[in-house]
Amino acid sequence: MKIGVVRGDLSEREHLIRLVKERLGWEVIWSVGSGIEAGQRCRIQKPDLMLMGIKLSGKMDGVEATRTILKEHQCTIVIVSRMERQNTSIFKALSAGAIDAIEMPSRNSESISNFVSRMRKLKTVSQEHALKNAEQGFSAPKKNVKNKVSQLSDDLPDLLIAIGCSTGGPGAVALLLAELPEASRASVIIIQHMDEEHASGMAEWLDMQIPMRTRTIQGGERPESGTVFLAKTNDHLTMDASGRLIYTKDPIENPYRPSVDEFFCSIAQHWRKKLVAVLLTGMGRDGGRGLLALRRLGCHTFAQDKASCAVYGMPQDAAQRGAANEILAPGQIGGRLREIINISQGSGNFQGGKPGENE
Repeated sequence: MKIGVVRGDLSEREHLIRLVKERLGWEVIWSVGSGIEAGQRCRIQKPDLMLMGIKLSGKMDGVEATRTILKEHQCTIVIVSRMERQNTSIFKALSAGAIDAIEMPSRNSESISNFVSRMRKLKTVSQEHALKNAEQGFSAPKKNVKNKVSQLSDDLPDLLIAIGCSTGGPGAVALLLAELPEASRASVIIIQHMDEEHASGMAEWLDMQIPMRTRTIQGGERPESGTVFLAKTNDHLTMDASGRLIYTKDPIENPYRPSVDEFFCSIAQHWRKKLVAVLLTGMGRDGGRGLLALRRLGCHTFAQDKASCAVYGMPQDAAQRGAANEILAPGQIGGRLREIINISQGSGNFQGGKPGENE
């Protein structure tokens, strides 16, 4: 693996370089402190993986550097940052095209071990993925969404949209949800593989990108019309018989936390109104089993296409299972969901696609 390191603080840059070389055995082909320098180095020698900080030397931060570099180069960029709870810059960088974000390792052994473990997983990502530039892939237009309110009601929404995703998910979700109307009788629930300390930051960032109101799930709520809900703990999110959203540690043996499969299977059992499910970019095989269960119940299901995925793992598993009615890019899925919302609120009656359609 050939690595490029971009970080403003020299001592932290040297710390990363040392860990990459000594603990991972990879080659650092260059290291710089600014986004401008990183772009210049990419023109000469493009790395397999670029470790990008948020705070850089010069006027350009890591968000702008990511956006600028991806317009010119097909790079795989990972954000390495201190994960403060409300650090929305991390999610802006993910929207600009970075495929993942990991914690900047401290000097203690546990932090270093966590960093090394995450980096080894990201090696698989970088080897299977040629990231598209921000304009083609994961940039979402910022909407004027001031004074957003949800359509609060004692009744459950007419339509539930369940979305599962992992690596590359925040940007893909933003592209999809940017297509949905602010006011509707639909509710969205997102299961994103993400450490609980980052969920609030993602919800705040996503709320600025899309028309609908976004909030994290505390536990015990029921879906609300006009609202996007985001799972916020390392436990599994499920729905109980009353339609409430609850967290549970079981099954302990499921390594994906929160698990898309566990949530999809629970709504297959307990949701009694119209339901659409979506599986987006991500590493591993979580979600395909649950998506297939929903399709077999007659729900309309979508999977992200290979060309637009940061990592074609979870959607590929769904496609191989025949779990998706339609396989599209995130923006296209958003457009189809908008059509479904309009039909569900009108006199028409939306029906799921026929087996094998658009596969």
